[in-house]
Amino acid sequence: MKITPKQPCRIQAEKGVVLITVVIFTFVMAILAIAIMSMNVNQALSNQHQVERIKASELAKGAFWYNYMNLSDSGSMATPPPITLDGKQYTVTVTDNGPGDPNQTTSYDVNVAY
Repeated sequence: MKITPKQPCRIQAEKGVVLITVVIFTFVMAILAIAIMSMNVNQALSNQHQVERIKASELAKGAFWYNYMNLSDSGSMATPPPITLDGKQYTVTVTDNGPGDPNQTTSYDVNVAY
């Protein structure tokens, strides 16, 4: 009876292939996770900017009517003081542009800096 050496098992021969496959799969999943996190951060920043613009728009409308009321009552303009909302300071300026048309209507610019 002749004894022949054992041949390596197929599973042992494929250990390297499985390792490489797992490393590639992990790398692809990490890239996908980073891409998703980046999208979420960008979306959050975009939403925050949109909220700040809405606040600034509402403050500008309020400043316009505040000045309209002061002009009606005392005949002079009054710029509201800086306002802090959620820890962010908003500064409102109102500019009188003088008569804008033959009907002597006056135009105003309301700017909100934040």
